[in-house]
Amino acid sequence: MTNSLVIKIEDNNFIQVENMENGMPIGKRKMLTDDFVLCMLSLMEDRELLSFLMKNDYIETIKTYLKDGEDEEIFRELMKIVIDRVEDEVDNLEQEPIYTGLLIQLLEKVDIEKVKVGSLEKILDSVFKKVEHLNDDVTIFQKLLLLLLEKGQVSPELKTPVLSKILQVATNKAISTENQEQLLILLESILDKADGKLVEKTLSKSNPNRVIYNGFMPKNIVYYGKTFSSDLVVIDVPKGQHNIKYHNVEFKNVGHPRLLFSFVVKDERISSIRIFAVKDNFLSEDTQLYHYPYSNVHDSGTVCWSYGQYHINQLDKLQHIPYIFLSTPNNSHLSDNVREKYASFENGDFDDEILKPMKLTFKQIV
Repeated sequence: MTNSLVIKIEDNNFIQVENMENGMPIGKRKMLTDDFVLCMLSLMEDRELLSFLMKNDYIETIKTYLKDGEDEEIFRELMKIVIDRVEDEVDNLEQEPIYTGLLIQLLEKVDIEKVKVGSLEKILDSVFKKVEHLNDDVTIFQKLLLLLLEKGQVSPELKTPVLSKILQVATNKAISTENQEQLLILLESILDKADGKLVEKTLSKSNPNRVIYNGFMPKNIVYYGKTFSSDLVVIDVPKGQHNIKYHNVEFKNVGHPRLLFSFVVKDERISSIRIFAVKDNFLSEDTQLYHYPYSNVHDSGTVCWSYGQYHINQLDKLQHIPYIFLSTPNNSHLSDNVREKYASFENGDFDDEILKPMKLTFKQIV
C-alpha cells in the first residue's frame, strides 16, 4: 500500500490537498497558502530551515518589518528570541550571522538620546564586554573610538566604564604593536577628537627635544609663527627708495612707504604672499595697515605675481623675495595712475598721507 499527497494551487489563494492511497483519492481539504507553507516548514529539520531562511535574506525581511511595521507584540517576541539565545551562552554565537544580523537591526531601532544613562551603560557593556578579543584588525578600534567618542557627547553624564575600557584596550594595542600603519590609524582616531592643546602637550612629552626649526632667519623679520604644516614669516622693508621698471620705462629712486611682506611657506614652497603698507615707527598688535600704493597687489594684500618657483628650504631665503618683487617690471594691473605715481615720487620720499587704510590691524594678519 502506498500513500501520497496531491497538491493543487488554485487562483483564489487556496491550496487543495488530496490524500491518495494506492492511487485512489481517500480525502481532500482546502488550505490558505500561508497555513500550507507553515505546515511544510514544520516538517523541515532545523538546519535545513536555518539554511532556507539565510538563503532568502531573512534579516532583510526583519529589517523591512522593523522599519515599516507597527506590531509591537511581534517586535517584543523578536527581542525575546534574541535575549533567550544570548542568555543560553551558546559558544561562538557571534559566528552565526542570523543572530548578529538580527541584533544589529534591533539595536539600530534604539534612539540613544532617549535611553537612560544607566540602561545605556548596560547596553554598551553587553555589546562590548568581549572587546579585548578584537585583536585582528586595528580598524575595529578606530570605528569604536570614533563612535563612542561621538556618542559620548550626547550627555555630560555619559562617562561609562565601557568608554574607559575601550580606550584602555586601544592603548594596550598601541603599546604592543610595531605596525606603523596601525599606529597611525589609532592616532588619527584620537587626534580627530582630542583638544589641540592636549595634543601639543602629549607630543612635547613624547619628544621634548624635538627641534621645530633649525636655520637662519631673514633679515628684518618682525614676526614668526609656526604650525605643524606651515611657517608664517613677516618681513619689514623700511621706508625708502627703489628703482622701478614700468613696462620698459625705468624710474630711479622711487619713494615707497614702509612695507610688510607676509609669507606663508608650506613644504618648502611659498604658498602665499601679502603686502601691506604701514605708517607707525614701532609695530604693535594695534598697528593700522594700509593698501600697497602701486600695482599688482589685490585689495586683500595678496600679490598678483608668480612665486611658485622659489625653493625655500631655509627661511632666510625669504629676505630676497621683497626686493625681487619690487624690481620686477610691472604695469597698471589692479591700480590706477601707476605711471604718474612713479613719476611723482621719483628721486623723492613717498607721502604717507595718501595711503588708503585697510580694515585690518597687524594682529589680524598674524
